[in-house]
Amino acid sequence: MRLPAFPNWFRFAKLPLRFVLIAPFVLQVTVAVGLTGYLSFRNGQQTVNNLSGQIRNQISDRIQDKLNTYFSAPKQLNQLNLQAIQLNLLKLDDFESTGQFFLAANAAF
Repeated sequence: MRLPAFPNWFRFAKLPLRFVLIAPFVLQVTVAVGLTGYLSFRNGQQTVNNLSGQIRNQISDRIQDKLNTYFSAPKQLNQLNLQAIQLNLLKLDDFESTGQFFLAANAAF
């Protein structure tokens, strides 16, 4: 003769009381610590990405300023030379005075 089958929850009733009380608490603490760690990690990643983007933008702006400064000098020098030629201050057929003018203008920049 077979005994009636016990419900599935009855199997868990045989667990020690210490395990039944401690296991859910440990599970909650583990989940809370894990979630806090994950959120902190994600926040740290976002902060680092934000700061690196700001630094890249600052470096790009500085490079752009340096290049603009570097390439503006030859353009200004050419404009001054053109104006000197147009005003007949610079005689292209006199090689000696033209060379001295160019050396002086180059030293000024």
